[in-house]
Amino acid sequence: METLFHDFRQAHLLGSGPLLSSTLVPVAPPEDPNRLRRFSRSSTTASIATDIRSGILYKDKGIRISKQEGNAWVDVYVSYWRAVNEIVALSEGIKNDHDRIYESWRELTNCLVKGYSSSLFGAWSVPCLYVVGRYLRIFAIKADANEQYAKPLAFDAGLQDDVANSVKKSDKLEEAARIINRIFTLCISDRYELGLLKERIELSRCIRKGDLAGFDRALAAGEDEFVKRRIYLTLERGRDIALRNLLRKAYLAAGFEDAKDGGPPIRRTRILVSEFAAAIKLGTDDRHGKLGKDEVECLLANMIYKVR
Repeated sequence: METLFHDFRQAHLLGSGPLLSSTLVPVAPPEDPNRLRRFSRSSTTASIATDIRSGILYKDKGIRISKQEGNAWVDVYVSYWRAVNEIVALSEGIKNDHDRIYESWRELTNCLVKGYSSSLFGAWSVPCLYVVGRYLRIFAIKADANEQYAKPLAFDAGLQDDVANSVKKSDKLEEAARIINRIFTLCISDRYELGLLKERIELSRCIRKGDLAGFDRALAAGEDEFVKRRIYLTLERGRDIALRNLLRKAYLAAGFEDAKDGGPPIRRTRILVSEFAAAIKLGTDDRHGKLGKDEVECLLANMIYKVR
């Protein structure tokens, strides 16, 4: 469960919709095939709401979201945990109930749609709607097919976009289509302005590149809207991450020390302050040398302190 909380916090710090949507995928990644099973067993029906609420609302890791938005995300992830339980039970042969999977995923979808309909979730997180809507369709197709043919279907055989079958009865697929239509309506409504979404994407790009000057420009360009939505201070803290990424680039660019006694090269661990200063000047467009050595040392000391 800590993996989910970590990705949730990082997604909010970076304003990364793709990262946030990855926390709602009902398929374990190839590099971690037991992720769903661990998540399912990390809590119980009696304590899941408390566990999720604690991880999202009470563990202060640098993000600032309102209690109302936090509670809406709690509802989403509690529903996700219930759906994962059904998926894991099917994959392990404990149950063979595709209807339960569809119904639990429908509950998750409705929780997510409710959050967007109430303008609680930011535009940057819209990729979550795509992921949840996509799998709602897949689970609906599988549930209808299972009902018609009355025989087990392998769980992993249907998680494809091309699994649609010409079934005579498709009640669940038709219901899913109505829900997906609601999602589409949300995505094109004016409450999620494309301009704001582009500004968040630009901030994320600058953070990844360590582009401090670009980050400052993007933050200033959307300042009024960010303040109105009460996310300005949260986004402002993303500058620390951008600086950290910039300093890491300087560290990697420093290369390796000469190999000794035929051993492998060792990466340099003693980097001159002047090298970090050069990187920061490039990242901040300080081409005229206004940034002093003392200021660079202060920035480095602050970054070391924040890591501890």
